[in-house]
Amino acid sequence: MFKKYVTVAGLMLALAWAVPAGATDIVFSPGGTGTTGAITIDQFLYATGNLYVQGLSANTPAGTSFESYYQANLATASCADPSCIGFYAQNPSGPAGTNYFTVAAQIPEAVSGNIAVPGVSDALSFQAGTAGPNSFTIYVETTQGGGGDNLTGVCFVCGTPVLTAVEDDAPGTFLGGFTAATALATVVPLQSPTSPADGQTAYASVKTVTGTGSENLNFKVTSVDSAYFPGLVVGSTFFTTLASENLPFATTDASACIQSTAQSGTLASAVCTGGAAIVGVGSVGAINGLGSNSIVEAHGSSSFVAPASVVPEPATLTLLGFGLLAGARRRMKSGKK
Repeated sequence: MFKKYVTVAGLMLALAWAVPAGATDIVFSPGGTGTTGAITIDQFLYATGNLYVQGLSANTPAGTSFESYYQANLATASCADPSCIGFYAQNPSGPAGTNYFTVAAQIPEAVSGNIAVPGVSDALSFQAGTAGPNSFTIYVETTQGGGGDNLTGVCFVCGTPVLTAVEDDAPGTFLGGFTAATALATVVPLQSPTSPADGQTAYASVKTVTGTGSENLNFKVTSVDSAYFPGLVVGSTFFTTLASENLPFATTDASACIQSTAQSGTLASAVCTGGAAIVGVGSVGAINGLGSNSIVEAHGSSSFVAPASVVPEPATLTLLGFGLLAGARRRMKSGKK
């Protein structure tokens, strides 16, 4: 039993090992007016959103490919000029005609490892995949106040693309991981009691395993609207961190639809249409995290970098885990703490 727990601890330290390179400043024009009214920023911060995963559960074996879908509203940014902080923060009650920004991504991944402690947890590690949709898009939306809606999942892709990119990590690159507690006693409502009341009511019948995770991903810009990003060029790189993937949902709603421009039907079993729409909560089964698809609350950010972030190779991470295990064994034999 001790060996299993040390191995899980070694894996979790490895998950925190991938630290992105420092950010560099870019120019951003929230009003789409080029350099007029532009601000200098070094990081986009997204409001709490949804990460929906097709083909992944807590007990998915190593070697399995899956697809991740991320959607969120842009909240604010870190700025070189402190006076710009909050300048273009999301305002759900804002009037039509205000520029709102959303992000939607489709990311191919694979399970690189799954260390199970029966009845306690499953610690999954993820690597860059080789097959499936691959895109990252920032949209500007000027006609419907408030941007995307997390409860329905509608209109994260309703706007006009102002930046597109693709996930640019080499296949097999370590991305991060998620530890899910799968003991029966830890199954809880998908939305915690502190979540928005509408979501708690809508998903009252859906339960979930509990857990946390994080990922770091590199992207390369494939197109850019200079009216919003003056000076940014195709081929620029940025990293996106999903630093806090949580279950249950605690601060926002789980989405009925993923990357949809229109939605109908009840929230828990939505018929989603428009765009690349797929059913979110209605496809995870009775217990989220144990079915064929999963959905988690996600907090994300993006920073532009030069050069791209560097993370250890999978073999390096494996050696790190073995080193931790060997060190623990030596301390046990010598009686040291």
